[in-house]
Amino acid sequence: IPDYNKNCFYIKDLKEETMLDVLNGLTGKRGLDLKRCHDEYKDDLLPKMLIIGRDPGGMMIILSNDEKDGGIYLWDHAHEYEQSTEESNSYKIADSYQEFIDNLKEYEE
Repeated sequence: IPDYNKNCFYIKDLKEETMLDVLNGLTGKRGLDLKRCHDEYKDDLLPKMLIIGRDPGGMMIILSNDEKDGGIYLWDHAHEYEQSTEESNSYKIADSYQEFIDNLKEYEE
């Protein structure tokens, strides 16, 4: 049985944790649907990238299927983190989707 209390992940480059708010699916609902999110942001994404979720602040969780830079990333498209710029606003979270899921942990206040 999956542990649904594990909803927090670490961003190594930022030395911070953030919470997972939602993983997108095929719901048809704006903000929750894989296709709708992709269509809305496709001009801002590199090829072979897909928005698969977000954190509570609206930062996007991206799956990259690129051979060189594949993995899971947090995309700070609104530059919420001080380190983020137009040229550098994506932070690798995991090398694979499975690693991302395996590394989720419980949020501790």
